[in-house]
Order: sequence, then structure tokens, then C-alpha cells
Amino acid sequence: MELKKNEKENNFILIIATIVIAILFAIPSIIYYIKFQSILPFDGGWTGLVKMSLNWNKQIGLIAFLIIFILYTLYYFLIIKKEKQIFKNKKQLFIFITIISIIFTIVIPYSCRDVFAYIANGWSNAKYHENPYYMSVGEVQEKYQVSDEMFEKVATVWKYERLTYGPLSNIIGTSLTYMSFGNIDVALFLFKLFNLIIHLGCCALIMKITDKKAFVLLYGLNPIILLHGLVEVHNDLWMAFFIILAIYFALKKNKLFLTTICIALATAIKYVAVLILPFLLIYILREKTIKQRIFGLIKAGIVYVIVLLICYLPYLRDLQVLYGILLQQRKIP
Repeated sequence: MELKKNEKENNFILIIATIVIAILFAIPSIIYYIKFQSILPFDGGWTGLVKMSLNWNKQIGLIAFLIIFILYTLYYFLIIKKEKQIFKNKKQLFIFITIISIIFTIVIPYSCRDVFAYIANGWSNAKYHENPYYMSVGEVQEKYQVSDEMFEKVATVWKYERLTYGPLSNIIGTSLTYMSFGNIDVALFLFKLFNLIIHLGCCALIMKITDKKAFVLLYGLNPIILLHGLVEVHNDLWMAFFIILAIYFALKKNKLFLTTICIALATAIKYVAVLILPFLLIYILREKTIKQRIFGLIKAGIVYVIVLLICYLPYLRDLQVLYGILLQQRKIP
């Protein structure tokens, strides 16, 4: 009895310690927002963030980051190892993942400015009604002679480049920036909130597919996913959601039509998603006759193309709309 009590206390301490470590990671961002009340003065970099918020020098800031990151990673693996003892049911699991995810969502994007390119391209479309596949953010600024705060944080490398992602990525970006009413802080909040919801949706789908808490934790608390998906707000998370949804429809429902639609939507965010489609089709059609397989592949191909065309319709003028695929390949080191 005493042993069980000690184990419960240790598990509770483990949970609280993990939350505290996550909060420590978010503190510079919280202080920054209290001091400046806007993302605009921020120049980038973790050391820049702690300098502006806590007045720490570069070396101390870097050491603090490494300590927090290493500690969180260690506790992440400990929680996965002891998940059966810590989480008695799925509700407890999702409450904990939600708390950690919200804390990471608070953190200011410090190592990458891609989210501000999403905001700027979305605003070009929403406010100025310009097609981001044919006109860059910099060209929009020059055309309308504006100094718009929604364009201020775009990285130089993307300012004069046309959109490099799929159309659904910009449809989402345009919708979110439209709701921001031209306020970059509101826009960043909406993008972060959207990614938080998508992240939790991915966790729910993984639970439905695997029915294993360890797999949900492996994804849901993963420090790399939290940093890139919730802190830096990359659109890879949007693509991942549709891929995981496609896997769910393939493995659990054996639905060719819905699986293909999901992969098409994922491709309409980032083109690389198409690579998983053949594997899912092979899985779904594995027990069919040759004739059924051929018909299934044709059906999937038609559905895939139709969904992509629908996504491209708001932007399509000519084949230059595909320029972004080549541009992104050239930017891969």
C-alpha cells in the first residue's frame, strides 16, 4: 500500500515537473508580451527573446535554452515509459497533452519566420485581392505603396518570392488573416490557435488508429513537434493532419474515396504529401481482384485530380501557378 502511494506521488511530481519546465520555456515570451504588447519589435532568435524580455546576455540565454530543452526531453521519455501508471484513462492523457500544448503555443516564434510569410501572403490575398502565385509580398507593397504591419515580419528570402506552397495552405492563411482585421498580433494568435486545434486533432486521430496511449504521447508531447508545430507555427502540421486522417480512413474504414480526398488535401498544402498515396492505395486494394485494383486506381486518380483542381481554382491562370514547386526545390540545401 505504501509502495503504491509513493508511486502515485512520484508520478504526480513527474507531471508537475514537466508542466513547470514547459512554463519556464514560455516565461520569456510572456514577459515580452507584457513589456511590448506586440510581436513587431522582436528581431528573432531565442537569445534575442531572452535579452529583450529578461535582459540576459547571449551565453546565459543559450545555456538556459539547452537546460530547459534537455530537461523537457528527459521528462518526455520518462512519461512515455511510465504512461500506464501515470494515466489511468484517455481523459487524463488528453488533459495533460492539452496543458503542455497550450504552454508551448504561447511561445513566440524565435527561430523561423515562415508563419509571417503565411500571414503576409494571406493578407495580400484577403486585403489587396492579389494572387500570391503571381505577385510576391514585396511586389504588393510596391504596387500599392503601403507600409502594412502584416508585411513587416516577412523574412527577406521570401519577400520577393511568390507562394511556394499548395493552394489550401493559402486558403487557410487568407481565412485566418481576414479574421485578424489587419492586426499582426491577432493574426499570429489565430494561426497559433489553429495549429493548437490541429495538433490536438492529430492526437485524437492517433488514439483512434492505434488505441495506445504511448503512441499518442510519442507524438503529442514530442519536443520537436511542439517547437515546430506550436512555437514556430509551420504548416507541416496541417499537412500531417490530413495524412493521419487518410491513414485512419485507410486502416480503420478501408475507404478509398475518403483516403484519396485526404491525401489530395494534404498535397494541396505541401506537395510532398502525394508520396504516401501509393502506399495507402496498395493497402486498401491488396485483397481486390486485378480488375477491381485497376478500377480503384483510376477512380482514385480522378478523385485526386478533381480535389486538387478545386483547390487551385481560386488561383489558377496558367501553369505558372506551379512555379512554387520548382522554387521550393531550389531552396532546399
